[in-house]
Amino acid sequence: MAVIADVSVVKAMAGALIGSTAKDAYARVKAVLAEQFGMVESLAVLEKKPDGETQQMLLAEELVETRALDAPEVRELMDALLTELRANPPADRRAAVLIRDIVNSELKIG
Repeated sequence: MAVIADVSVVKAMAGALIGSTAKDAYARVKAVLAEQFGMVESLAVLEKKPDGETQQMLLAEELVETRALDAPEVRELMDALLTELRANPPADRRAAVLIRDIVNSELKIG
């Protein structure tokens, strides 16, 4: 998977954290990444500062290293998260910028 897709996935996760939409979809993605791929620390770092580029890049690197996005369950959950974020964009400007980046890239996982 291209690095840009990994970064877009992280931006979707960050957007869900900042905005008030897609919380349930984010929680499902988080649970699988933490339980099956051990991403507890990088998720915690992202949650402390979801709009931080460094935090986003750390999680994107871990997604690449663990090949988490190759797992069908993760791809399905990310598709659901992206679909929900596109349908119900967050009102928070910071989240909206992240989601706009994803929509403009027409990202589809899998």
